[in-house]
Amino acid sequence: MKEFDYTIIGGGCSGLSLAYELEINNQLQKKSLAIIEPRDKYQKDKTWSFWRVFDHNFDDCVRKSWGQEHFYLEGQAALALPQDDQEMVVHSSTQHPSEIQHKVADMLGFASHA
Repeated sequence: MKEFDYTIIGGGCSGLSLAYELEINNQLQKKSLAIIEPRDKYQKDKTWSFWRVFDHNFDDCVRKSWGQEHFYLEGQAALALPQDDQEMVVHSSTQHPSEIQHKVADMLGFASHA
């Protein structure tokens, strides 16, 4: 099994912007990065929300902006840490951790034990 220093689960806007930030802040020098994404074709089927707290390079991606003080946002994130003996420890901030476990196992070709 190939090993990576960093693994990002999901090649959507959040995952790709994380990879972009790692790159422009020189965090990937002499490091390897894997972005695990099951889709082979992207469609405009997702939305991406963020707080604009500083200038960024994603203005060309913004299709709609509005001023709103309250909204519901359920964050979805996972950090996968490779271990010895082909084990993977996954830290997940989601309401469905078993779904993340299934997705990671599927992407890595491992049996799912959730």
